[in-house]
Amino acid sequence: MEEEVTQLASEIAHALDRFAARLARSGQTSLPSLARTIATAPYLGFRQKETLQLTDLASDAGMTTSDVARLTGMTQSNAHLTLKGLIHRGLVEKMDQFSPHRYRLASSYRSGMAS
Repeated sequence: MEEEVTQLASEIAHALDRFAARLARSGQTSLPSLARTIATAPYLGFRQKETLQLTDLASDAGMTTSDVARLTGMTQSNAHLTLKGLIHRGLVEKMDQFSPHRYRLASSYRSGMAS
């Protein structure tokens, strides 16, 4: 069990390092609110944090469950459950007008990505 926790912590740290490097390359000098949420939210699991870092999720067009599954290596059902959890926490919104449904960051986080 201790080895799995250590591995998980290492994976999260690595993901946050990659995210910080992307921010640095983009020229942003302040951390957007989404990055603060990802870094400090103890209630988010590894897969939820990984999903929130997908660049296309921050676009107005969003992503399908299949897109999320393909880019994260999750099964489609796990991607759906991950997105459902993020919707429940107010971090992601579901766009019902599309078939298949599309998902994107909640508007407050999408606007924070542009700052």
